[in-house]
Amino acid sequence: MVALVTAAGVAVGVGTGSGPSAARSAAPPKSSAPRADASRGRVVDGVPVGYPRTEAGAKAAAADYTVVGGSARFLTDRTARHRAVAVMAARDAAPALVAKADHAAEQALPTLRGREGKLCP
Repeated sequence: MVALVTAAGVAVGVGTGSGPSAARSAAPPKSSAPRADASRGRVVDGVPVGYPRTEAGAKAAAADYTVVGGSARFLTDRTARHRAVAVMAARDAAPALVAKADHAAEQALPTLRGREGKLCP
């Protein structure tokens, strides 16, 4: 299940492009991945944006997008997930990637909730 969720996060990251122009800012997710550039920009709907257009910037974006795609908020909050995908995906790819992310989250949640039905930290 974790691999499925990670794959969904990577799939969303692959379709990166410009997101909606009226997106709201949120606190950035914590990531242990090294940053390509400390001045990468801002956070839109929980997704760091504005990476430099370099190989290092692409690697940092992919790492952060994977972190976002595997976060508890992404997996449990449908609205937050849809907004994050809209930021991470190219406009044309967003509807298909939203459906994939929803399916992956539905598949992962029972495992993440554990035997007692509570979301594991």
